[in-house]
Amino acid sequence: MRASLIYLRTIALFQKQKFYTTNSFEILKIANNLSCDMILDAQGGKVFVLKSEDFGKDNYINLVSVHENNFSTAFSINYEYLVENFEKFKHIFKEEKNLLEVTPFYIKKPQIGAKK
Repeated sequence: MRASLIYLRTIALFQKQKFYTTNSFEILKIANNLSCDMILDAQGGKVFVLKSEDFGKDNYINLVSVHENNFSTAFSINYEYLVENFEKFKHIFKEEKNLLEVTPFYIKKPQIGAKK
């Protein structure tokens, strides 16, 4: 996703297009009508966890924690459902005015190479 974000941001800059962003937790909240803790697969044997009481706080994305993936279930995003039902989701996308400030959000440290 990080490479995709940078790639699309660059295209939007050159083409002078509007650019909108959101995050996975916002999508999950609507798609699954969630009022529970959200567990999202972070790849590499890790999961992102957002407590239900933290969702919606001004800084809630900074309250996401990373855990070893010992959870029985992690939520995933059905992108086909998102596209087919975009009217339900469009309000969570925020227009970015300064595209050079749009950067990936790193919750866990990127890993390069074999797992240590």
